[in-house]
Amino acid sequence: MSDSVVLLRARPVITVEIFILLPSSINITAPKCHDGIQPVNCLNVTTCFRFHGKQLPGEIELIYNLTADAVKKVKGLQARVYIHANEPMSQVMEKIELSSSKESCKHYFVIVKVSALISPDKFCLEGSFCKSLLS
Repeated sequence: MSDSVVLLRARPVITVEIFILLPSSINITAPKCHDGIQPVNCLNVTTCFRFHGKQLPGEIELIYNLTADAVKKVKGLQARVYIHANEPMSQVMEKIELSSSKESCKHYFVIVKVSALISPDKFCLEGSFCKSLLS
């Protein structure tokens, strides 16, 4: 017999489920919103998150980026879709606190530039686990 002990430690594995809820279509010929200057097309986008796993903390903090018109951004072209926060932008970085096995959602108001909308728009969501709020 050996007098040695091996201690293996690992962090918990966290599975994060992410959902982006978008309308199935948008009627670009009948704008339903106004940007203060002219009628514009708009829609509501909802992002939802849930995490689960074994031996997890009760809450985690997640930082994520929501990018509208992601294909245009990758190609370095001007976006046709803007997420309306304090000012219109094609990408927002958000922080959300999640409780174990409970879904948390955030809602966004999005403006669509009709004249430039020929090809389909894509929304991308990427995130990173930041820290445990409760151990």
